[in-house]
Amino acid sequence: MSRLTFSIVVGCAVAALWSPAWAQQPDASAGVYFSTGMDVPPPPPGKRPTFFTPTPTFGVKPLVTNGTEVTYGQWQATLLSTNNGCTATAVGPFAILTAAHCLKYGLSITIEVNGIERFATCEIATDYSADYDIKGKETDANWNKTSADYALCAIDDGGAGLKPDKFETINISPILATNQSVRLIGYGCDGGTILSQGGGTLRTATAVVHSLPTGNNNYIQLRAANAQNNAILCPGDSGGTAFWPVVIAGGSRRIVGVNSRTGVLSDKKTLSGTSFVSSMSSPAAVTFLTTWAKQHKVEVCGVTPSASNCRK
Repeated sequence: MSRLTFSIVVGCAVAALWSPAWAQQPDASAGVYFSTGMDVPPPPPGKRPTFFTPTPTFGVKPLVTNGTEVTYGQWQATLLSTNNGCTATAVGPFAILTAAHCLKYGLSITIEVNGIERFATCEIATDYSADYDIKGKETDANWNKTSADYALCAIDDGGAGLKPDKFETINISPILATNQSVRLIGYGCDGGTILSQGGGTLRTATAVVHSLPTGNNNYIQLRAANAQNNAILCPGDSGGTAFWPVVIAGGSRRIVGVNSRTGVLSDKKTLSGTSFVSSMSSPAAVTFLTTWAKQHKVEVCGVTPSASNCRK
């Protein structure tokens, strides 16, 4: 069976997410085009999706939107997939957080740390469904299901746990309010104010909370508002995380959501639009996270009280 492969290589680009290769559908009421979330290519034949860890010698300069640089030491727990275009995050020695739609070709992934392959098995959120992206099934009920776009993976090959400087911590208590800024992180496009492709470099920027989850909908909607809050998710950002507060290095930051999909203005040129991030503090998300940690007996920072080496 093919596996995704993640390597620990800090990176996600946050700048824009429209790509002409994507299937998109217009939303007349909002005046935007939505990415369908079906942007994940299959892994090469015989390969699992592979995520790798960042190293100072990886050879990718980690630039950020607006010219700010992030360093390896600031994002050691952020993982990049080399063969399915997604981002993931280590939230414990044996726990990896990513988007459910990043696992459309299988639940087995590879984590590559310093050239050593580790194997993990993933579980997507019970409430998740990709049916909304099927023509004729664009219903409100299916939109709510696609908003549960998160998954956890357990490294289960019998080896030692991952050892970044700090694991990122999930926040399962509602802390966001509208008009607050959050920080997006991922390995997507190449930055700038024109929507563009490219990736493999870690970039980060902020966006403003436009609306919070309600009812059965799990999405936090983020808007690119101005030069200081100008992030829109790009291909490659899927599965990366949204943080609050918006600090880059030092201090406290917590994961408030998982990058899911995006919408951009219909001219598809300027950096303006909406990002959709699956909340970690909705009742459904909290149930999934806590149940998964207990069932797998895996420490998850922010979920398991005994978890250690977690970012505060």
